[in-house]
Amino acid sequence: MDEQKPADWDWVTERKKCSASVLFDELQDAAQKNVDTRNAHDPNWTKYKRFALNEPNAGVKKFIVAETFGDVNKPYVTFRLRDETIIVQRSWEREDTVYQVTLQDDGTCRLKDAKGAAAVDAWQVLRDMLEHLFFRSVD
Repeated sequence: MDEQKPADWDWVTERKKCSASVLFDELQDAAQKNVDTRNAHDPNWTKYKRFALNEPNAGVKKFIVAETFGDVNKPYVTFRLRDETIIVQRSWEREDTVYQVTLQDDGTCRLKDAKGAAAVDAWQVLRDMLEHLFFRSVD
């Protein structure tokens, strides 16, 4: 969609709506749907939920997607909001991934890896961060 914005397009208002807090909430809602879908697609775990999304502290912008069965050291992915960034930590990696908000030229609000990768949508962040957790071979 290469629709050009008019010369007087109000980018300031659009950028205000394009905040890390808004995108964090969207990520959390989508992550819960991903967890529900992943649990539903695993016939061996229909009685119990293999994965869960937890909000450990009320008032803190943080959520954790974790495996609920298996090893004592269960793998997990933590998402947290800090100022205008979203920080993701995977328990099996040493380095965090930091995402910044960016308003694209086409007016879309997206997330960009602070290391300079291309801007992506929320579902792409979730795929990149949760795929190993959801689909690694543990059975």
